[in-house]
Amino acid sequence: MAPPRRAAISPPAPAADRGHWRRLLGLALPVVAACAAYGPGLGGEYVHDDLSAIVRHPALQAGDWWRAAFGERHTSLAGRPFACLSFTLTFALGLDAAWGQRLLNLLLHVGNALLLAAVTRRALRGPVLGSRFGEPRARRIATAVATLFAAHPLVADAVAYPTQRSMLLMAGAFLVAAWATLRSHGARRPRSWLALACLAVAIGMGCKEEFAAAPILIGLLPFAYLEPSFGSWRRWRGFHAALAATWLLLLGCVALAPANATVGWRGAIPVTAFESLLTQAPVVVHYARASLWPTSLLPVYDWPIVRSPGPSLLPGAAVVAGIVVTALLWRRRRWWAWLGTMFFLLLAPTSSVLPILTELVADRRAYLPLLALLVPAVIGMAALVDRLAPARWRAWLGGLLLAAVTIAAVAQAQAVAAPYSDNTRLWQRAYEGNRLDGDSLVASTILGNQARELRLQGRTDEAHVLLDRAARAAAMPVGARTNHGISLLERGRIDDGIAQLRRVLQHVPGEPLATRHLCLALVGSYPRRDGGAALDEARALAEAEGLLAALVRTQAADAEAFQLLGLVLGRQGKHEAASAAFRTAVGLSPDSAEANTNLTLSLLHLGRTADAVAALRAFAARRPHAPDVQVQFAQLLFETGDHAEARRVLQEVLQRSPTHAAGQALRARMGPGR
Repeated sequence: MAPPRRAAISPPAPAADRGHWRRLLGLALPVVAACAAYGPGLGGEYVHDDLSAIVRHPALQAGDWWRAAFGERHTSLAGRPFACLSFTLTFALGLDAAWGQRLLNLLLHVGNALLLAAVTRRALRGPVLGSRFGEPRARRIATAVATLFAAHPLVADAVAYPTQRSMLLMAGAFLVAAWATLRSHGARRPRSWLALACLAVAIGMGCKEEFAAAPILIGLLPFAYLEPSFGSWRRWRGFHAALAATWLLLLGCVALAPANATVGWRGAIPVTAFESLLTQAPVVVHYARASLWPTSLLPVYDWPIVRSPGPSLLPGAAVVAGIVVTALLWRRRRWWAWLGTMFFLLLAPTSSVLPILTELVADRRAYLPLLALLVPAVIGMAALVDRLAPARWRAWLGGLLLAAVTIAAVAQAQAVAAPYSDNTRLWQRAYEGNRLDGDSLVASTILGNQARELRLQGRTDEAHVLLDRAARAAAMPVGARTNHGISLLERGRIDDGIAQLRRVLQHVPGEPLATRHLCLALVGSYPRRDGGAALDEARALAEAEGLLAALVRTQAADAEAFQLLGLVLGRQGKHEAASAAFRTAVGLSPDSAEANTNLTLSLLHLGRTADAVAALRAFAARRPHAPDVQVQFAQLLFETGDHAEARRVLQEVLQRSPTHAAGQALRARMGPGR
């Protein structure tokens, strides 16, 4: 007789299965954190530098990434071919809207966070630190670092700002190079992994100039996490030589790129090298503080230039102390020293060697350097949990602590990223967050852009006040100076407005907006209230003609410029040339009532009545339901003797709009008819 069967008991889940789910959780947490922090800000519009670098860049829009990077026009993407290539690819995929560009930025950031997790885990499990960190602990720390990095508010400038994709690509290249270098240890074909690292560094050189420090940092990486000492440096000589060769690519990109007057000590703002170092000391402290406590972050900073040592003594001492400690750590704690070296070397190009004086602070520059403080902070938190909590509660307590910090980071990141999707909000945040009590170029930029937004809202008086404040700056950006010149003209200060717009054209010959409004002032379109003498009409018209003729040669699609040129030519009695200019304006903007009216009048002035009627007839046919246009056409028909058609056209207008004032007046003028 067979023994009775016992009830089946489910065996416990194998450790391999639990490890599989932990790995999936480790991958999911950074993805969820990044999407929660920056997903809500995908919509909106292009802002600030996006407009000149992406929207209004003809080469980029045409898909010519090489000319976008190395053409004559300088933008924030100049000299960065791989960043330009990424935009042309997104345009080809139909992702030309701002949300599509931000979506790709978010995907790149998520990829960087996952790469960071892999790099951190391999570094902690490498030959140098492997005895200190077991596999589960290393994985938990790597997940925590990647999750907090993914949701960190300090990276909002790089993730939410489409133009700054170059920083994301550069960081991705750096992390791939670091991962491949660590992965080469113990691999069957280590040279293949080291070749991948060199290729990643080469690509990074075409993404952003700050990558100049990468060959040094990747070259030092093996001695921080793989080798017991520097005594084995001969084994890495070929790798170091290949890394150094990538600097040639960076030199090529810099040499081919158009000149940038905003970079260096002798640019648009006069600053000595010593003053630049004094200024950057508190900037570096700002990045370090914001890495651990990311509050009061702004899309644009009005950071004062420090001209004397006093204000920089304490932050300068902190920076020097950090450099000294980093150097000393290379003797006994090389893994910490490498992080400190990364912090200072990645910030060095813009904080000391080649400062960008028109943008002294930009949080995106701390995208990778923040890891120098974030990684030790996470390891310190893990050590504290291990010391204070019983073994069975450590995972739960660590998870709760990570969740709390991540939720706070996500909320702060959403607030920091929000202004990057709306130009009005961006400049409002910059206006409210900065003191703007100096005369810096950045203060002038913020005031000028805030004034432009106020004008769009119809608050012109407030805009005039801000533009007058912006004009007090020692160096005023072209856009703000142009808007101030227009503001002066609108207030009747004709001589001051003309002088301001002429200064714009001295710095940027042919600037379209300044040229058009200067010409409007020269032809007397603005009423004078400053009590000044009237302009010499002949000289003013001749100057306006020269400016507009030059403008239409470079801006062949500027209908408004051709329209204004026609008016200037007509005022000078050059009616044939004026008619040709008006006809071009109509061709560029067929629905412009002003251009069509002026073309009609110029043809009448030349005695070409049939051509005038034909031109206005064509315009009226395109606007059959515009009563003003139809009444104007009826009036021309009546005045040229075609009374029957004039009455027919007018009757159709009054049937649709019986109370139209101009139509009623024309019917009264026509009188009774058959």
